[in-house]
Amino acid sequence: MTLAISTTVAGASDSIVFTSFDVPNATLNSCFYPGVNVFGVVVGACGTTSGATLVGFIRSPSGHFKTPILDPNDNQNSTGLFRPNDLGVIVDVYGFSPTIGAPLHSFVLKNGQFIERDLAGFSATAARGLNNNGDLAGNVDSGNETYLTGFVARSHVGITNTRSGRLNRGWERRTS
Repeated sequence: MTLAISTTVAGASDSIVFTSFDVPNATLNSCFYPGVNVFGVVVGACGTTSGATLVGFIRSPSGHFKTPILDPNDNQNSTGLFRPNDLGVIVDVYGFSPTIGAPLHSFVLKNGQFIERDLAGFSATAARGLNNNGDLAGNVDSGNETYLTGFVARSHVGITNTRSGRLNRGWERRTS
């Protein structure tokens, strides 16, 4: 799968450089690229020719790939990588399966190690962002809510208790 982007910027004095690339072993039209940090590290997920539903990838600024990336607890073969912070720490979810309704589980990927980050009392946790201070943001679902609950867990990276962090309630309308 090739990422190709083009744009025209009216009145811009600096040129914008876009890079296209193919993710190794990705199936056609199966990739998404949701995150890039200030250093040009790109993360995302793709379907693969090996039969996994979805695997994560990391592309370095020099063009080298680390793929497939699967959380070791992922028995659905569905691990995505959503967003890298500027320290190279990445968050996302594993276990997504639209056919069987498997619950989502969140993780932080730091120095090649998966750190599980599910919040207690919820059927699904979806980490969607991690800033350079280690504050984790995302949403959770108890399985019977009309709305998803947003959360911010403050400075959790490096804390051994995965249930730590303050839960702040926010709301996001569910589309289905």
